[in-house]
Amino acid sequence: IERTPTASTFEKHFDANDLVIAQHVVQSIPILPGVAYVEAMLAAARWHLGQPVLRVENVLIVSPLALDDTGRAQMIITAASEATEPARLNLRVSSRRRDGTEIQHASCECVAASAELRPALDLSRLRALPAQRLEAELIYGGFQRVGSAYGEFFRSVRWVARAERETFAELELTPSAAGRGGYLLH
Repeated sequence: IERTPTASTFEKHFDANDLVIAQHVVQSIPILPGVAYVEAMLAAARWHLGQPVLRVENVLIVSPLALDDTGRAQMIITAASEATEPARLNLRVSSRRRDGTEIQHASCECVAASAELRPALDLSRLRALPAQRLEAELIYGGFQRVGSAYGEFFRSVRWVARAERETFAELELTPSAAGRGGYLLH
């Protein structure tokens, strides 16, 4: 960890034993899932700001982070703010090739929590909408058919329903994910 008043840099090392990569396989290649980039950027933002994050904006995932031929990967997370707007952070996830060149994987902006709160969703209204519902077995079977294998750790979707203008889902952390704690997203 490196820190200045307007910037912080964090590193995370992965290997083939990390569930986050081992149980997320696309086209036979274990890669870091998109939610892990967002989790890492949120953790970096909370640490840098010293307070919770209210909003995550402009999430962009541009390239996968896969293990190298030695079975390892290094993720670098940078958080930077302008001196004039310290509660807004620009975050970036990258890695370095052996030759030292940097590869960008993801980026977003985070805004520190304040008294501003958005109104809660009316879940009973959403559940009452006429919607086409897909169960978990069908969803994960479809992922498998196109080459994306999700291990038990990532199988948190119970169902997804799509109405005319809304899509909503029921998610439940799996026992292996729930036992690992610290996750805001999954």
